[in-house]
Amino acid sequence: MPTLRRDDGIQFVTQSYRELLTGRRLSVLRSKVRSLAIKHGEYVRLFKQDVGKFDAVFSREAGYLLGETVWYHFGKPANMIFCEALPEKQQALLVVVRSNSVYIDTKLSYAAIIDECASLALAKEKYAIYAYGDVPLSDASGADVFAFDSAQVESFTHLVNPVFNQLVADPALQLQPLELVLTSSHLNRPLTKPMIFGAIILLVLFAWMHFSTPSPTAQEGGRIIPMVDPYSTFHRAMTTPAPMEILAEFNNLITLMYTLPGWQVTEINYRDEYFSITLQRTGGRALELQSWASAHGASLQNTSNGVQLKIKTAAMDRPVQQYIYSLSQVTPLVMDHLSLVITRESIVTGSIAQSGAVKNAALTLNFSNFSTAIMDLVGRVLDRFPIELVSIVTKMQDNLLSGNIQLNVWGN
Repeated sequence: MPTLRRDDGIQFVTQSYRELLTGRRLSVLRSKVRSLAIKHGEYVRLFKQDVGKFDAVFSREAGYLLGETVWYHFGKPANMIFCEALPEKQQALLVVVRSNSVYIDTKLSYAAIIDECASLALAKEKYAIYAYGDVPLSDASGADVFAFDSAQVESFTHLVNPVFNQLVADPALQLQPLELVLTSSHLNRPLTKPMIFGAIILLVLFAWMHFSTPSPTAQEGGRIIPMVDPYSTFHRAMTTPAPMEILAEFNNLITLMYTLPGWQVTEINYRDEYFSITLQRTGGRALELQSWASAHGASLQNTSNGVQLKIKTAAMDRPVQQYIYSLSQVTPLVMDHLSLVITRESIVTGSIAQSGAVKNAALTLNFSNFSTAIMDLVGRVLDRFPIELVSIVTKMQDNLLSGNIQLNVWGN
């Protein structure tokens, strides 16, 4: 399926398959989505309309929806035509919206654009028209151009600057993997409800009574000796920033990198409350990068893999944990919740380590071609559990992430 990639690496998908889905039973809607994805592509986006109605979009390619992105850029007029000349000779982008739905979003030859406009003129809509460059669409008749009748023109805007390179990569318009869509709140009860319910079950069934802090000193043979807090490692781990906050900041940093033209993210990692972002030059200048790093509080260094930015997390430490739960009960529950987002085979359990009066179980989440939307969902799943996020190691290609997340689940 055709895609358009900008110089900053952001990919837009065109000519996606669209269908209006209706039905009040979520199980039926899920079945329809899965069936259509098999035919038209397993990258999906659902836009909720009325109760039981969704505009569903399917593609075989990952990326952002060009038609909706252009439509949002111009404030979502009910009927719209957008045409922008491309560097290729006699080629232009064409986006058409009819009755608040994307009808066409593609790259066409000038001759094909005239044919499409002639077909649109047979209908009764009045269009807000936006045109950039020497395209075959005009507000006045002429040779080798098409002009709509004035009764079909709501407005006609001759754009001074091209729009494509200015489009914002809105996560709400990014196609998602099928399995993520099938577990979304559109097709299920909101994910936060089972998460909260699970937390309540943990609190009721597995919580200990609030434990008192041991006395910091004791006396032995007339000498005062310091006592070791058997819960100190647990307290340290549980006051680190919450995994949900770290992953949200991780996604925000990726979005922020798009404001740095001429540089492409290849790796983004996290450990010890610092993000390390490796960049490859795609036409950018070192002086501009240094200025950008200084403005965003990042340190800069050259490595064998490229230029690396290092940024301290802005996420706040968590308050002191007041309860501790049974590790043998918490760990399976965490894995059950994670399996709503990623496959059980992607979750690798490690060793259990004893640390004073508590223990921790290591979990590794392996992933390939994750979008930032899935990373955000993983963070929300981990919320409210006694989990320490140890590290994130990722490589980025085509705006998708592959790598692993290291976690420690704490309990007794």
